[in-house]
Amino acid sequence: MGRILQIRVLAQTYRPRDVERAWPRLCALAWPEPLARPDEIMGVLELISVLDDQFQFGPLAPEVKADLGPGLRKTTGLKSELESALADRRPSLADSLSYALEEALDAMEKLAPEPDKFL
Repeated sequence: MGRILQIRVLAQTYRPRDVERAWPRLCALAWPEPLARPDEIMGVLELISVLDDQFQFGPLAPEVKADLGPGLRKTTGLKSELESALADRRPSLADSLSYALEEALDAMEKLAPEPDKFL
């Protein structure tokens, strides 16, 4: 890394609409209103952050929190590990964590209720 120029490794969702296709129930939970703009940021890491906010501050039904809470704790932990791996410039570890993160979201999606059962 230079004195002025910084080198960064980052994780970014290539096609945000793939997030909605892969985890439609989790996306409906995170973003209950349809997106107003097509360029709205709706990536994997954003999904986890918004879900965490919804669990902490949103009006979710207690059974939804009970069902998805363990999975959310796992995904937020994996997200934190991924961000640390990126900050430490460890792309190989970040790559393996990305797969673990997607698998954890797959498991949560199976447990997520239909959107009308959130509240």
